Amino acid sequence: MHGLTQIIVPQIIVGLLVLLVFNVQLKMMDSSVENQVMGDLQNRADTGIMLIQEFARDIRLVEHAAADSLTYLDGRGNQVAIFKDNRLMKVQTTNLQTDSTKSISYNLMLSDLHFELVSVLGQPQAILRIRIETESTPEMEPGTRTHRYRAFANRDIFLRNAAIN
Repeated sequence: MHGLTQIIVPQIIVGLLVLLVFNVQLKMMDSSVENQVMGDLQNRADTGIMLIQEFARDIRLVEHAAADSLTYLDGRGNQVAIFKDNRLMKVQTTNLQTDSTKSISYNLMLSDLHFELVSVLGQPQAILRIRIETESTPEMEPGTRTHRYRAFANRDIFLRNAAIN
């Protein structure tokens, strides 16, 4: 009986060690994918903020700022609308003289896009407050989790051109 345990016990221990090593390796791979997903989502949120900041440089008059859309007149006489369409951020520019429209879509994986005008010292259109939230999809995530990963970006932009007018 003692000889039988000397043959079986080492094989069981080796088997348990192999299982432990594989489980640790799987957890490390899941963690790596999670970090990659979070980094991608945060980059998309930051990119959205930078894009809106570039468009906001030319704001002359804000016509409408709501939860998920911003409409304004730019310095060239165009009406520009920035809005959330499903998970995309769309920028639609309409030339008011020729009535032609140009639209650009940015795949930011949006779950929320929020615009708010903040008044400062009696100036009603002084600061544009932007909040972007991006969210992962099940295809991006490791395993079969039910929760989603999210990333956020916020920025307050002083609308110098609108304040001067």
